[in-house]
Amino acid sequence: MKGKYLLVSLLLVALVMGGTGYGVSAGSGDKATGGGTFIHSGSSSDYASLEDKISFGFNAQSQGNGAKGQFHLINHDSGMKVSGTVSDYTPGYFLDATLSGTCTVDGNPRDFNVIISDWGPGTDKIDIFFGDIVWPADISGFVTKGNIQKHK
Repeated sequence: MKGKYLLVSLLLVALVMGGTGYGVSAGSGDKATGGGTFIHSGSSSDYASLEDKISFGFNAQSQGNGAKGQFHLINHDSGMKVSGTVSDYTPGYFLDATLSGTCTVDGNPRDFNVIISDWGPGTDKIDIFFGDIVWPADISGFVTKGNIQKHK
């Protein structure tokens, strides 16, 4: 009997510590903010080449059945500009979150998904997808100047 309780306890600890990989429901008022610059460190894509300098800014806040906020990005090497409206914000377990919505990329409409990681100044990470989340990200990197913060 003790073995069964130990197994259940260990499973609960593993679930709490490791998460399930799925997001948790955002409470009304949960939000994330961020802005700064990073060097694109992922694969070259239609949106960025390796080592392009990227500036970004966003805010996302849960409200009722959706979210509100803005997402903006400039690729300084190609001149590409992105301007979007956040319609969904999903805090992940611990330090990650996903914001998504619609945007224009140089005036052309697109859907976007952004995975943010609030790992602390100098270690924050951002992954940007135009369309569905399919790895590798279209634009990604570690924030070199600026910050990403999740707030309750």
